[in-house]
Amino acid sequence: MSLAVALKTKNRELRQTALAAASSALIAGTTEPALYGVAVRLKRPLLASLITGFVCGCLAGIGGLASRSMVSPSVLTGVQFIDPANPGKSIAWIAGITVLAVILSFILTLVIGFEDIPEEER
Repeated sequence: MSLAVALKTKNRELRQTALAAASSALIAGTTEPALYGVAVRLKRPLLASLITGFVCGCLAGIGGLASRSMVSPSVLTGVQFIDPANPGKSIAWIAGITVLAVILSFILTLVIGFEDIPEEER
């Protein structure tokens, strides 16, 4: 969602915030900057995130994914969802849902759109 906002906004400050929030969410699993710095401010991207979370959460449940440790979910900590009894299947589900989450939130944010914050004149 933050990547789509960064791509579409004309506001330089919002673009920087969105890019930093996206990298923080993907790499470290820290989603607060994306939530409060981008989604809540613009409102419509929050809807895209909620829809994406619902869809990907349902698919994760169907795939039988469950966390086996207390770690903030990110690209680097996806190993927490690997099932020791069937690692190949769970790795495929983890990779698929991760890619789906990024792509679906990106596309939904672009489709739903948002009202851009005008840049202040200095």
